Order: sequence, then structure tokens, then C-alpha cells
Amino acid sequence: MPTVFLSYSRTDLPLIEQLEAQLKSHSEIAIWRDQEKIYGEQKWPKVLGEAIAD
Repeated sequence: MPTVFLSYSRTDLPLIEQLEAQLKSHSEIAIWRDQEKIYGEQKWPKVLGEAIAD
């Protein structure tokens, strides 16, 4: 399954939310977005690096 890594500026949040909604309509595409994949006390640079490597 292809994965789309969404990297964006917070000022573009409305646009990224629209894009994510459109991508979610395709069940064959996995989506990685920070607000849905990074939680509380996780070290975000490490989590982002792992996501990009995958």
C-alpha cells in the first residue's frame, strides 16, 4: 500500500485538511500526518525520522 507523508506549514492547515480528506476517500492509500501520529510525550524528531524512513 502506498503511503503519503503530509508535510506542511500550520498556516496551510485548511488546505492540508482538504487534501487529507480527498486522499482518505482512496482506501488503497495510507496517510501519515503528524497530528494523527505523534502523541503527548513522544520525541517528535525521532518519530518523524522513523516515518520518513518507512
